[in-house]
Amino acid sequence: FHLAYFSYYLVLAIPMTLIYFSERQSNLLQSPVEFWKDAAKTKETLFVLLFTMFICFLIFIILPVKGPLEYRSLLFTRPDGLVALMNLLYSFGSLDGAAMPSSHVAATLVITIYTFKFLPSLRFYLLAILIALSLSTVYNAYHYGIDVIAGLLTGWILFRLGEALFHKFEKR
Repeated sequence: FHLAYFSYYLVLAIPMTLIYFSERQSNLLQSPVEFWKDAAKTKETLFVLLFTMFICFLIFIILPVKGPLEYRSLLFTRPDGLVALMNLLYSFGSLDGAAMPSSHVAATLVITIYTFKFLPSLRFYLLAILIALSLSTVYNAYHYGIDVIAGLLTGWILFRLGEALFHKFEKR
């Protein structure tokens, strides 16, 4: 389950990079500046992902809800391997267990949606990761179940809102 939770860091980078390279491959003759003018898939995915994460962090600031992080030491008494790695990562960057909604679940849902749209050969892998990450989020005591449900709902709403905002700004 810790591997499923750790996969979040890969989910942010790998599909985004693959979307970029798949779009860049069809426009190899363009200069990087010309490419970024036309890179609609890459720009939309990146915009909506960052928008989702920003709004989730804004929600944490306005409504600080603490997750069950203090129970991790009771559940995982001998932290080694991925447990130790996740403990280390959280010691440097955690928002003191900020939990509502789960930004990990919201962002992974957004990336999964864009994988369905732009990388259909990987869609079921990302769907499996989304499910495993959602379950591991609770099992590993990073979030309560309601945080995951809120993350899925927030991710869907912010995907729709971010997509609409992107297309509105893109027309200008």
